[in-house]
Amino acid sequence: MENTTSFIDSLDQIIPEHNPEFIWLGCSDARVPERFVDEQGLLIADETQIFVHRNVANQFQLSDPNASSAVAFGVTGLGVKRLLVVGHTHCAGVAAAYNEAKKENGIRPSVLATWMQPLVNYAKKNCYEDAEQLAVGNVLLQVQQLKTFVETLRKEDGVQVPSDITVEGYMFDIADGKLKPISSTESSKETVEPTELTAAISSLAVN
Repeated sequence: MENTTSFIDSLDQIIPEHNPEFIWLGCSDARVPERFVDEQGLLIADETQIFVHRNVANQFQLSDPNASSAVAFGVTGLGVKRLLVVGHTHCAGVAAAYNEAKKENGIRPSVLATWMQPLVNYAKKNCYEDAEQLAVGNVLLQVQQLKTFVETLRKEDGVQVPSDITVEGYMFDIADGKLKPISSTESSKETVEPTELTAAISSLAVN
C-alpha cells in the first residue's frame, strides 16, 4: 500500500514528459521486476525510468515487429541510450528450449513452439550443461541481435540514432533479487559465469 501511495504521489512529476533512461528487454516472468538495486539494496533506477518490452525468454528476434518497433521508438523517439537485455534464473521458457534441444519433454507444436524455435536452434548448436547456462548464453545472443538492429537503424535515411548507445546484458537472480551483469569479454558460444554484483552498471558498447 505504501509503495502504491508513493507511486501515485509521483505522478505529477512524471506526467508532463516521458524521458526514460533505459530500454528493458526482459522475460514475461512476473517474478522479475524492472528496477536496478545495488549491493547495499539501494535503488539505482525504478520502473518510471525504464521503457519496457517483455516476452517469453527475453528474446530479440530481428523478424519480430513488436520488439523491433518498441526498441526503434525508444531509441529514435525517446532518445534512450542504454539498452538492457535481462534474463533470469529458473526461466521456464529457456528450460523448455533446452529440453526441446535435448528431445526431453520438449515444446508441443504451437505458436509458442514457433516463437521458441530460434532459441531451440541456438541450444542445439551450442553445448550447455544445463538450462541455467543456456539462459546466460541467451542473454548474450540477444545482446548481439540488438547491436545488429541498432546498426540497421543507423543506416535508415532520416532516422536519428544516438551515437553513444550501449547494449548491456544482465541476469536477474530470483534467489537474491539482484541483477548480475554479464561480462562483455565472454562469448555467447561458451560457458559464461555471471560476474560479481557491482553498484555500477557494466555495459557492452556497440562497436
